[in-house]
Amino acid sequence: MELCNYIEHNPALHVDYIWKGCRKLMTLRTGQGTLVEIIDRPVWGVTCFMDGVIQSCERDEKIYHEALIGLSLKFGRLVSESPQVCIFGGGEGATAREVFWQLPNVVGVTMIEWDREIVNLFQTKYPKWSKDAVGRSSWEDPRLHIEYEDAFEIVKSSREQAYDLVLVDLFDVEVADLERWKQFMEHAVKWTRSVICFYVATHAPFVETASGSCRKLRRHLKGLGFTTKYKSVYVPSFNGYSIFLLGKRI
Repeated sequence: MELCNYIEHNPALHVDYIWKGCRKLMTLRTGQGTLVEIIDRPVWGVTCFMDGVIQSCERDEKIYHEALIGLSLKFGRLVSESPQVCIFGGGEGATAREVFWQLPNVVGVTMIEWDREIVNLFQTKYPKWSKDAVGRSSWEDPRLHIEYEDAFEIVKSSREQAYDLVLVDLFDVEVADLERWKQFMEHAVKWTRSVICFYVATHAPFVETASGSCRKLRRHLKGLGFTTKYKSVYVPSFNGYSIFLLGKRI
């Protein structure tokens, strides 16, 4: 396979990076319109880009996914000894992997992912993302249930406090789309009995970079009756921080 250059877009800094000596393993335009590129980069290894923006890298994806679950569990105690978890997004299978690993007593995990082709891609060609430290795959766990739906639509359905933990692992919150996110939040908080975690921004060179839209979303979450907190983790392959907005019922 010939080596090539790959151009990566950084939405936080509005710059492009040129990665030299890469191998393009595959390109897929899904039926939902997402351009998925799997690139093998020097040092970093196999990396998933969607619409030119990095989503996950095999070298350090565990930093992000471990934090998403771990920070949520540390922030608020789940009220049930047999918890149910809901994941919005998480098509690589890594978020579910960490739920099963860090919350072994979970009795059910519902993943809501709108793009079936992305799930199929990671199930068949890149299953490493779904496997824990002892090789168990989240895809093969009978406690996992996948619903192929648009998160912003299905969240309007009535599931009053059906889950002990809700994880929103979608995409960056942007000021231009803030009202849509507020509406999503108003519905999503009804789904949890205990804790909710929103991934709100990444690629931020400083945590404060994403503070504009995040502060407004945090105030909105407080107004819905939740104690809130920001947590962040530095992800080297993102060249910045991933920021999470945590909420627990008062």
